[in-house]
Amino acid sequence: MKQKLIRGIRIFAGLFSLMGRCAGKSSTAYLLCALFLAVYPACSAWLLANITNAFAAARAEVWRWGVFYLVLLVLYHAVQAGSNIIRNTSIYDVCTSWCRQEFGKISAGLPLLAYEDSGILELQQRADECIEQEYLSQVYVRLINLITAVVSIGSVIGILASYHVMFCVIVPVSVLPFFLVKWISSRTVYRISRRQTGLRRKNKYLWELFFGKNSLKELQVMGSGGYLMRKWEDQQKALDQESWRCKQKESCALAGCGLIKLAGYVLAVLLTILLYRQSMISVGLVAACFTALKSAQDSMEYFLIDFGDLGEKMSVIADYFRYRELGTDDRIKTDRSEAALQELPEAVPEDRAGAVSEDAADVAFRRLTLKDLSFSYGNSGRILDRLNLEIRRGEKIALVGVNGSGKSTLIKLLLGLYPPQEGEILLDGKRIGEVSGYRKLFSIVEQDFMRYEFTLRENVAVSDLSRRGEDRQIYQALAEAGLPMEHHSLDEYLGKEFGQTELSGGQWQKLAIARAAFRGSPFYILDEPTSALDPQMENEILERFLGMIGEKTALIISHRIGICRLVDRVVVLDHGKIAEQGSHEELLKKGGVYRSLYLAQEQWYRRS
Repeated sequence: MKQKLIRGIRIFAGLFSLMGRCAGKSSTAYLLCALFLAVYPACSAWLLANITNAFAAARAEVWRWGVFYLVLLVLYHAVQAGSNIIRNTSIYDVCTSWCRQEFGKISAGLPLLAYEDSGILELQQRADECIEQEYLSQVYVRLINLITAVVSIGSVIGILASYHVMFCVIVPVSVLPFFLVKWISSRTVYRISRRQTGLRRKNKYLWELFFGKNSLKELQVMGSGGYLMRKWEDQQKALDQESWRCKQKESCALAGCGLIKLAGYVLAVLLTILLYRQSMISVGLVAACFTALKSAQDSMEYFLIDFGDLGEKMSVIADYFRYRELGTDDRIKTDRSEAALQELPEAVPEDRAGAVSEDAADVAFRRLTLKDLSFSYGNSGRILDRLNLEIRRGEKIALVGVNGSGKSTLIKLLLGLYPPQEGEILLDGKRIGEVSGYRKLFSIVEQDFMRYEFTLRENVAVSDLSRRGEDRQIYQALAEAGLPMEHHSLDEYLGKEFGQTELSGGQWQKLAIARAAFRGSPFYILDEPTSALDPQMENEILERFLGMIGEKTALIISHRIGICRLVDRVVVLDHGKIAEQGSHEELLKKGGVYRSLYLAQEQWYRRS
């Protein structure tokens, strides 16, 4: 219980700190407005009592009290309107926008290994839902309302207590069930929501299939749209039914709470009449008492409902703050990944990885050494098993192997995206985690390379945005990659989403190579970028690429062996280990794994 209280206080403190950063003046102004609205019921009741007594005594003061009351009423509505404007524009909108930006930065900065863990992905979705449903703003507003409600309720209860102490018992007891119902219901809703996170992720994926160009093409051709829609409907129905049952129970319970509240109000009215008949209060105080009773009950009801409803939202906000902490925790400790990841060695720090050297080609590099490198995903077997490899500057190496042999995983470790679980990677004898600007060594073209629906300029210069104004170099990179675009404007949008110029698959491929070339790094990595092309087109593109990079280092990953005749060394990966390495001719003579791969693909390359 003590730990939960401390955790709740930390969340409250974090929430107020966050609101102070993203909406400082607006949050202060909203608090002041809320405090005025809090004391309004007590002031209103006091003025009404004076008006009624003055009217009953036929005193001229009734006009003065009436003017005061009207001024207070005008101020109340003006402050309420201002409070609504501040809440809806400066708190809800600003906070949501600020948190969305922060969420994007945290997600972009997480180590790539985090996206292999379903626990982190589910935490990410709950944090995203916290932002999209504006829970942070809602809870902040409710906390302000709760603080002011205490002032409001305290002032009204103080007035009622001066009439009779029983009012202090009747009013709270008549509305207490609202809190109990909302608290129990909110905790139940959160447990359901957390349990359903995995299924909601699956359903979200299914829903997005109906809006993707590539997926829609296959759905329409294969006729599988109806099946997937029924699958989505069944899963959505299962999600909704559990939530609906919870809401139905809550609605019935709140209806019962309303009856208890009404009974409490009737009892308080009877007590008021009894006090008047016994001449314990005046006729003016009877009217004030009725007003104060209604105000106290309503304020306390809203207070208890809001307070009880905080259970679910505070749990979701706690998930948001847990996700924020991932951005400052290199080990990414979560409930599901802590045991697997807490002992991992240091990966390349993001601030160091993103450090920009004045010239990438000036980064010191003689050799890159992979020493006893091992890696596995979760409880699966080792993808890489005590692998040793040395890459010398200027070498052209082909890394080949069947699918699943560990080629792409090796590249992720080489780039510092994944930390090795065993062994180390050394750059000129120094651990890569200690090398500033390490990733500036590399230009990479991946199998699933990005097709940015941006301008031609941005598509190339996104690899080095500090040089996006160098038009001549951009055109040169395109030409070297085999995609001359001199007759196209660099500010012309590519793709059908926002522009008119659509490229073929091979042209997009060449554009990705131009992007890597424009970066000008001393080490190029191609991770099966031409796997979707036919062998002849693949050879054409890779030959052009090798001629383009000159004396720079290149590591080309492929499950095809056509490129192997053009490189200095072939490294064959098999079950996470280097099975053999050497030149194309040397490996054919050995008659090992490489020869088997070559014979299986020989007919693809006979013409070339």
